[in-house]
Amino acid sequence: MVDQQNKWQEQLGEQNRKTDQISVQIETLSNQFQAFLSHHMTGKEVGSTSKGILQTPARGSPEGLLSRGKGLARRDPTYGQEQQRVVYNAALPRMDLTTFQGDNPRGWLRRCKKFFKLNSTPLQQWVEIGSLYLEGKVEIWFEGYMCWVEVSLEWEEFSRVICSRFGSREDIVEEFNKLTQEGGIEEYVERFDELKSLMHSLNSLLPELYYISSFISGLKEDIKPMLKILKPGALMVAFDQAKW
Repeated sequence: MVDQQNKWQEQLGEQNRKTDQISVQIETLSNQFQAFLSHHMTGKEVGSTSKGILQTPARGSPEGLLSRGKGLARRDPTYGQEQQRVVYNAALPRMDLTTFQGDNPRGWLRRCKKFFKLNSTPLQQWVEIGSLYLEGKVEIWFEGYMCWVEVSLEWEEFSRVICSRFGSREDIVEEFNKLTQEGGIEEYVERFDELKSLMHSLNSLLPELYYISSFISGLKEDIKPMLKILKPGALMVAFDQAKW
């Protein structure tokens, strides 16, 4: 009987030691995670009732209970306290889509793209939603145009016909010639490709080398020399090399 009790006590002691080890590991991981949040989110604190708070489980709750060995208890100086860190959940800035009545089609189309991307609008809905904001002579023209179109318009085609109808040739050429990279390369490539399509509709005889030269000349100074050395033979190659 004594031997059996000793065996039970040994097993219980071994379980307690393992439980303590697990408790130490949990505390270590919790402290490391809180230190990570504190490092990346310093200076931003909110009340406990704010939405988007990550809270440390209270000691004694099913989630936060730390097992204790026989006759021993790990004392936590923050017992009964809730520690909070902000988890950023920034709200989207409000942006209204304006109507289009025929003036500055390129500017209106750019605002549409920003609006759709900001609201994560599926690409296949862009034309349908954008056409709801056509007014006056533009709306009348578009309804007549769609009577002759047998398939649904993609956004690129919608943009092209809007600019071809309401944008002057001079405006398109001027915007293309003045286009330069102001932000990221992806944004520049996207705008260049759109204007290139419009330029091609105005003059289909312009060679590809003309577009390659125009694309390179509009790049930022830290990218432009590399492209001049590489001398890409195709516009798509120039796009890829500029992204390296």
